[in-house]
Amino acid sequence: MSKKIIFSTVFFCLFLVCLKFPFTYTGDSPDTVKAVSKVTTTAAVSSDNPAANASQTPSSTVAPTVQAAPAQTQAQATVAPTVAPTATAKSTPKATPTVEKERRAVWLSFIDLSQGGKAIVRNKSQFTKSIKSKFSKIKKMNMTDVVVHVRPCSDAFYNSKYFPTSYYISGKQGKKVDYDPLEIMVKIAHKKGLKIEAWINPYRVTLSSTSFSSLSSDNPARIWHNKSGKKRNVLVYGNQIFYNPAKAEARKLIINGAKEIVQNYDVDGIHMDDYFYPSLSSTAYSRQFDYIEYNNYVKKCKKNGESAKGIVAWRRNNVNKLVRGLYSAIKDIDSTVEFGISPAGNIDNLIAKNMYYVDIEKWCNNTGFVDYIAPQIYWDFDYGRYSYDTLNKRWRELVDVSKVRLYSGIGVYRCCSPVYGQFAQTDILKKMVRYTRTINAFSGFYFYSYNGLVSSQSKRQVKSMLTVLK
Repeated sequence: MSKKIIFSTVFFCLFLVCLKFPFTYTGDSPDTVKAVSKVTTTAAVSSDNPAANASQTPSSTVAPTVQAAPAQTQAQATVAPTVAPTATAKSTPKATPTVEKERRAVWLSFIDLSQGGKAIVRNKSQFTKSIKSKFSKIKKMNMTDVVVHVRPCSDAFYNSKYFPTSYYISGKQGKKVDYDPLEIMVKIAHKKGLKIEAWINPYRVTLSSTSFSSLSSDNPARIWHNKSGKKRNVLVYGNQIFYNPAKAEARKLIINGAKEIVQNYDVDGIHMDDYFYPSLSSTAYSRQFDYIEYNNYVKKCKKNGESAKGIVAWRRNNVNKLVRGLYSAIKDIDSTVEFGISPAGNIDNLIAKNMYYVDIEKWCNNTGFVDYIAPQIYWDFDYGRYSYDTLNKRWRELVDVSKVRLYSGIGVYRCCSPVYGQFAQTDILKKMVRYTRTINAFSGFYFYSYNGLVSSQSKRQVKSMLTVLK
């Protein structure tokens, strides 16, 4: 047999092999390189703080009532959804997640960054020392990310041209400080090898006050309330003030607030938790909150010969506009910056007709809304339909992890007083980590919160958990 014939035969065989086992080039992961170098600017007005109540007057130094966000406790408070909960009806997962290093993120709320929800007026050196200590402890626990609260209630833990300085930084909302807290936190986090996400609450203006006069004079909520034609940009419900989700001007403000963070700080992500629409009455929800805007929308549809959405779908669409707008704005500035949301862990509540109004199934199964979802699964293994393992499985069925990454939010704070159920057990947190790893979907964990991790009350549980976070 000639060499020419032998060569042709070998070439033909190799051709057949290539057809059966094609080679693909996956390219570099966008997570490996930060493409844009950003310079921190000294925009004018504010400094920021998490979940702080914006209820401080220029002359008031009284601390607002504190609520720990994003800790949820009402697993059982469900309301029948308006539509069948198809979000949980999928029987098999759609895909497996892209392989990445396990994320271990720690939430640092305004409570963690202040004195248990009371202002600590510190100079630059004192603030820097405090953050170095916190981030060093987090790094020592083999965590990978910090999620720092920078806008809890229409205020700022950074130099903002839209929102006033937080009470928790300066002792009085709107009073400037001579340093930039977020700039310091970003530098220290990256120096210690931690990624950092800026955590914002979009609609909430106050935690437990309906007094507009108690807000600083430069707070946009107060300015709108006192301006003719702008009053309904902000709404009062219960004992709180909110930006109106139905108003385009309110959405623009929230999006601009996120844009300035991404433009001016080298953050790795923008993060939101579960505070969207407030919980309305189960019977009167269609006559509450932004119902005037809904009625105007229906009239406009009728005038134009268009079909109007029901009020539940309309409210979800209002939130969708914000979420999609935030995602697009962030990616337009820097495509490597992530945008993620940590919704309530109870899916039944998320699809209810009178609360949240988040289109969770759409977010979890489409691109263009979020990069990741980190549900707050804050219950133990003995909580029936809302048990930790049951909810992990339900979220796995809900999320298309080929499009949206999935993380499990663990409530470490539950190990502290008052201790909840199985959270008193030494190995409870370790058991949660190990269980979640058995589900081929989750890419890591978000732990709430820093104070829970370092508390003497949770020392046994955290020490046990750290043995599997090597």
